[in-house]
Amino acid sequence: MLTGKDIWDYCVQGDILVPHLSRGTWKLGTVGVYTGFQEINNHRAPTKVGKTVDSVALNRGRSQGGANWWFASFFILPNKECSKEVEKTWHHQMKSQNYKGIQGQTELYYFDPWEAADELEGVIRSLGLEVRDLVEEILENRLSTAA
Repeated sequence: MLTGKDIWDYCVQGDILVPHLSRGTWKLGTVGVYTGFQEINNHRAPTKVGKTVDSVALNRGRSQGGANWWFASFFILPNKECSKEVEKTWHHQMKSQNYKGIQGQTELYYFDPWEAADELEGVIRSLGLEVRDLVEEILENRLSTAA
């Protein structure tokens, strides 16, 4: 489990660039789809699956009210259009697993966060996109440097 800052720092170190669509340039960034969850006092909320263009901003927003936000996976994608397509396909295919929150949330699922990550990876592959999970990369990198 990682935070948005962990992902951002990894992108900065690796010069991972994404298009800055409004300016036609490139900038550091983290466009992608993710699985994750909020946790308060060791109580985990339902798994959330969604898209974002900024892991740090997403993490900050999800951590309001004393909650911790944890990414279980973060699949980097080439652009926002790809993230929209993956999310749309995911929502269609996983409709039966959708958790209906009392506040109208649409991105919550009954899956365990890591099961959701496996399913999300399958959706990405089915669309012919490269699978690159930054959470997995970062954790593997930490293990290899600790050894």
